[in-house]
Amino acid sequence: MPPLDPFQAGSANPLPSSPQVSDSRSRRKLRAVPLKPCPVVAHINQMIQTTQQTSNPTQGLNLSGEWIGFYRGHYDQVIKITQLGEDVVAVKITGDEHVPGGAVTFRANLKTGIGEGQVAEKEYRNACFVPGKLEVLNAERIVFTWENCGKVEFRKDD
Repeated sequence: MPPLDPFQAGSANPLPSSPQVSDSRSRRKLRAVPLKPCPVVAHINQMIQTTQQTSNPTQGLNLSGEWIGFYRGHYDQVIKITQLGEDVVAVKITGDEHVPGGAVTFRANLKTGIGEGQVAEKEYRNACFVPGKLEVLNAERIVFTWENCGKVEFRKDD
């Protein structure tokens, strides 16, 4: 004899039926209860308003100019950043055996930080751009991170 399926009609173990609600209970009127203010909701609303009022820390920031950064395994190198709106392009003034002077070292969007940095083999072979991220620490210091390749902190050159 096959095992009984509890979900089949006529099962040996039927589910208990739900209790019936009497007519008198279902006709009862519901009264409106005023809601009390929730402190958590009030706090969240305050955070949203504060966030909307806080300006972007990079807004109004101009990174144009010369910057000095220490590229690991090399030496201090000078780059020149050109800014157009929220976009920046950094070109090496002093280069190395991988990316020479005059070549773009990175480019990024100030608002999002999303960018890409150039990498190459020695003698500037097989040059390509890899995803990267620009972090603005303050008006005098920035960090660019090449995905899976490391990062360089730059300081503004007076």
